Amino acid sequence: MKYSKLFLIFFLGIFIIGCTSTPGQGDVIPDWFTNPPSDTKKVQYFAVSSKASILKDIEESGGIALYNQLVTSLGLSESESQKDDLSDFRDSIINLVKGSTLPGFTLIEKQINPLGSERVIYLLVELQIDQLKKIEDELEEILRAGSSASAYSDEAREYIQKGDIYRGAISYIKAALEAAESSNKFLAEKNLSSAIEQVKKITITKLNSPRALAVGQNGVFSASISSIDPVDMAFWNDISVKVSFRDRKKGSVIGDRFASLRSDNQGIVTFVHPSPGFTGPGRVVLALDFLKDVGSLEILKTDNSGKLEELIAYLESVRVSFDFDIISSAPYVPTGIFVLDSDFLRKPLETNSTAQGLKNGLSNAGFTVDLLDIDSNSLFVLSEKEFLRDIPYMVDSDIKRVVYGIAQITEFDDSATGFTVVTEAEIKVVDLDTGEILLEEILSKRVQGGESQSTINTSFKELGKSLSSLLIDKLP
Repeated sequence: MKYSKLFLIFFLGIFIIGCTSTPGQGDVIPDWFTNPPSDTKKVQYFAVSSKASILKDIEESGGIALYNQLVTSLGLSESESQKDDLSDFRDSIINLVKGSTLPGFTLIEKQINPLGSERVIYLLVELQIDQLKKIEDELEEILRAGSSASAYSDEAREYIQKGDIYRGAISYIKAALEAAESSNKFLAEKNLSSAIEQVKKITITKLNSPRALAVGQNGVFSASISSIDPVDMAFWNDISVKVSFRDRKKGSVIGDRFASLRSDNQGIVTFVHPSPGFTGPGRVVLALDFLKDVGSLEILKTDNSGKLEELIAYLESVRVSFDFDIISSAPYVPTGIFVLDSDFLRKPLETNSTAQGLKNGLSNAGFTVDLLDIDSNSLFVLSEKEFLRDIPYMVDSDIKRVVYGIAQITEFDDSATGFTVVTEAEIKVVDLDTGEILLEEILSKRVQGGESQSTINTSFKELGKSLSSLLIDKLP
């Protein structure tokens, strides 16, 4: 039994020594590696090998070796080939070795051999010469654009070091745009992420605003741009801000209007709201306006849409809204109406449909109004200067304002389908105490009907109602 154990130990020792005494066992170099095909005018071959620990990705190691050999053949320096700008191209070469396709490349042979605690990979790759030229041009463009992008990135870091977070973010966005122009997704994404990091630091807070704004008056709204971290010694001079506010636009439609502002040396933005053209709820929104300083971001939608959407979301979140009421004292001011109907030739008619429609609309809105019983010749014969001089003496002393003007038929069509009448009025509102013209409006109304005179009367009356809506919203 004792001799059997000794014999077994001796035999195992001989076996182990025999195994370890054959270095390179299994590493059979393929013939196509040692004797690769010759290059032609149409194709070029790359025979590549790489060795790595069994714990590492041998295909990735082979891909890196292939990439290095390829860029060296193109004349790129080692420092240039390792730039982040070329990471997308480098990854595509590695993925080729792992089984992906790449235009112009063909992985002809791949062999992986064991080598003790390591492995070695052998590759034979064919590349079309015409594709090689395209790659050379693309890499040159990427590196050139990368240089510009790097310049913007360096500029961004300098701005941020000085405390100019806003311009630092802008420079990062410009760097991303430069990279995107050369389809460098990695570099574009990297700079967009840096821009987002800076935008996250910016906030806008309310300072002053009116609770209510009267028609005929201006209102002042102000906000302060600062860092969310009070420790930041940042400065906020000349920051671009977009203002949106509601007002009456052409055609009597209430919608959003816009203005561009810049912050002062203290980061304060001040917006003077013009006299509102309507009554009701008002709103002012102040928001960062990066596009004013960087231009279109459209090119980033191609390869960096996700990161671009993230950036835009953060940009749009840096804003403040002011809600307030727009009011008018006009309903409480005793007002007289002296608006006359006239024909094509501006001769007075016996009707007062426009004035009646105007009175009904204002009365329904709570205005203190009445029709004035004044000789029509005062508008048709007197000059406007003479009329304004005499009107305070033509009305009762309790009347403080007068709405005056002439409505006229401007179009009359008696086609087979009925009658179409267009009427137009130019009216003004005068303050009798000061002589100031508070409001001037010109409006027209088209009406269709089946009978001539009733269609004319309806057109004048609807014109008066439409004029009342303007006065309700715009009179101070």
